[in-house]
Amino acid sequence: MKFWRTQRSSGCVALLTPYDGGNLGDAAIQEALIANLRKVDPGIGLCGITLDPARTSALHHIPCYPLAVTSRPHYRAKREQSSRLDAAKALASAGTAAGLYRRLRRMARTVPLFRGLKILADETRHAVRSYRLLRDVDVLVVAGGGQLDDEWGGCPVVPDLAFSLPALGDETGLQPNPARMRVGVSPIAYAQPGLWPTENAVQYEHYMTHLAHFVESLLRRGIFVTLFSSSSPDEQLFPDLCARLDPGLEDEARRRLSASDVTSLHDLLSLLRSFDFVVASRLHGLLLSFVAGKPAVAASYDRKVRCLMEEMDQTAYCLDIQSVTSDGLLAAFLDLKTHGDQVTAKLSTTRLAYDELLQSQYRLVGELLAQRSGSPRRAHAAVVSDDQSCRRNAC
Repeated sequence: MKFWRTQRSSGCVALLTPYDGGNLGDAAIQEALIANLRKVDPGIGLCGITLDPARTSALHHIPCYPLAVTSRPHYRAKREQSSRLDAAKALASAGTAAGLYRRLRRMARTVPLFRGLKILADETRHAVRSYRLLRDVDVLVVAGGGQLDDEWGGCPVVPDLAFSLPALGDETGLQPNPARMRVGVSPIAYAQPGLWPTENAVQYEHYMTHLAHFVESLLRRGIFVTLFSSSSPDEQLFPDLCARLDPGLEDEARRRLSASDVTSLHDLLSLLRSFDFVVASRLHGLLLSFVAGKPAVAASYDRKVRCLMEEMDQTAYCLDIQSVTSDGLLAAFLDLKTHGDQVTAKLSTTRLAYDELLQSQYRLVGELLAQRSGSPRRAHAAVVSDDQSCRRNAC
């Protein structure tokens, strides 16, 4: 698998993450990694190891390899498109063998024994290909995407790589309009049956009802509200939230509510810069708001979100999603609105400090690449950062 090594490459780094292109927080981590590693060493060779190689390769402009061939709950593995096309061409030229192949595929899906044998064969082939890939890798970087957090599996490693994001195009983007306040609200599919690993319909109902009432209170105050998402599953909540609004809400107020459809990191950051304030739950919905210099209220669903708010000195604006109320959200928002200028200045200072801390991690990868000189080729492994933001591992 030397398709990503060139004659000019000074070393080869593989970026491993359970990312499929749909989570813009994960996209931020990968963009930060790629840009900063190239800043450390312009001649570096990079490839990704992800759940959806074709999509992530198109998004981040590096060759990608499949992380897995067998899907798991909430982690859908997609194979390389070229492999499927090659198989289709082979069948087309095989005549009657194509019918036999289709019958075998049906058996692999419906008969437990054959299904197990197919999984074993796929995993064995994938392990062999992965070994061949890693023989040509100098450093394997495990970074971002939730693979090391609590509910989705693991431990805290910090700080978050998205704090080192370089400028992505026009930094000005859409700017807030002094004549009308804009607030970005990002609902999360927390506890929603079918979209969350720990399902709790009662908890989801409580959260969405109070979030809808909070949005109503903003609209009635003449504030423009935009629903946005930093992770594709959450977009499915927009119609549900709108359906929970008071039927008696005036048409004029309803016209101040809109929903975004951003699908790229660049567009998300541009949208965030157009807001005055943000209300969100996902770690990177909040973190990217801070990167964009926007104060935020958090309805925290996880320790990593609390850690982020603590480290940014924003605990006054961090509410527990399990007990959050519309009145609590409104009170936190109004207080944040009063102290917005001081919070914005504090966010800028903290981001610069975090970027300095992260540069040492990128230099470490550069040092690992340098160590390969004069020694047998072997892959060094490094966990650069998970999607946590507290510096203290004990928090």
